[in-house]
Amino acid sequence: MSWRTIVVANSAKMDYQLGYLVVRTDKVTKIHLTEISLVIIESTAVSITAALLSELMKKKIKVVFCDEKRNPSSELIPYYGSHDTSAKVREQIKWNQEKKSLIWTEIVAEKIRKQADLLRIFHKKEADQLDTYITELQFGDSTNREGHAAKVYFNALFGLDFSRTDENSINAALNYGYGIILSMFNREIVSNGYITQFGLFHDNMFNQFNLGSDLMEPFRPLVDRKVVVMKPEKFEVDEKHQILEILQEEVVIGGRTEYVSNAIKLYCKSIFDALRDNDVSLIKFYSFEFIRMSYRYMRIVVFFDLPVITASQRKTYRIFRKYLVKNGFLMMQESVYCKLAQNSSVGETIIENIRKNRPTEGLVQVLKVTEKQYGKMEYIVGESSNEVLNTDQRLVIL
Repeated sequence: MSWRTIVVANSAKMDYQLGYLVVRTDKVTKIHLTEISLVIIESTAVSITAALLSELMKKKIKVVFCDEKRNPSSELIPYYGSHDTSAKVREQIKWNQEKKSLIWTEIVAEKIRKQADLLRIFHKKEADQLDTYITELQFGDSTNREGHAAKVYFNALFGLDFSRTDENSINAALNYGYGIILSMFNREIVSNGYITQFGLFHDNMFNQFNLGSDLMEPFRPLVDRKVVVMKPEKFEVDEKHQILEILQEEVVIGGRTEYVSNAIKLYCKSIFDALRDNDVSLIKFYSFEFIRMSYRYMRIVVFFDLPVITASQRKTYRIFRKYLVKNGFLMMQESVYCKLAQNSSVGETIIENIRKNRPTEGLVQVLKVTEKQYGKMEYIVGESSNEVLNTDQRLVIL
């Protein structure tokens, strides 16, 4: 499960080494690809190798490039995000208007519901009016309740003089946040084997991301809430980095607490299931609960002592060590490796995979401790000098 957002904000060289993204600035930082969900190349003074770009696409890591003003200008999308892409695209082309309208109606209703919830958080009486719009919603939103709700909603949040067409720091922040959220949706659309151009409601011939524009609608209030709290008088680098924190917040979806980036993944999958089965009850919407993290980070520590007398034993040793390194384990010292896990259940999955790849002889032991316990480790002699990012930091700015 990927969970880090990497922002390369300064002059740097980026390349790939043995499963790691390597960022070379005035120092070298290595981050295992399995931990990364999004890479934003914010500076134009960055060089990146083709090998790294290829590996990022294989791991389905979203890459966003920014222009000279540090605003998102393009993104990297693989040709094939799924083994059955051709079948999924044929399925997508066959979506009829009734099916698309059915799903779109649910999306619009949920968007307005989230907008009303946000207004209530900020004690705005206009929330009741948005509830009325939901009851008036017709199939396919033929009466444009979404548009009417948007006008009431933005005026309630930002004042009666506010317009989404104005050039100001609030709109700049909203647009930046929407752009980042859209890029995450595009990643999930392609990862599920579909193409971004064919939407449910949006049908602009000049929009490469019609489907992403449709699916992201209920997630826009996450950005709106952040901007209301920030009240930006300017919108520069620091403010952009605050917006990126949205992806690391938590929401509840499917009865579980998830990062927003992971909630997007679950939500998109449920939308495609609903389209396939023509059943809107399969859609998983998130709960609008802005609470701070319930994840409890764990460390999985592996101790092993394997025989290396024969050529066959030495080969087994190399295979097991290569498995650990390839999957993001860091060497603490000879034959002792550790890996950071988001929570206990992720840790159990890591341990189970070790069991599946265990050697046939020797000694292999696994210890699971909390990140807090791990942080109390003392260095009696020597010190840590590893270039690999080895913390629970979710937003990494380099």
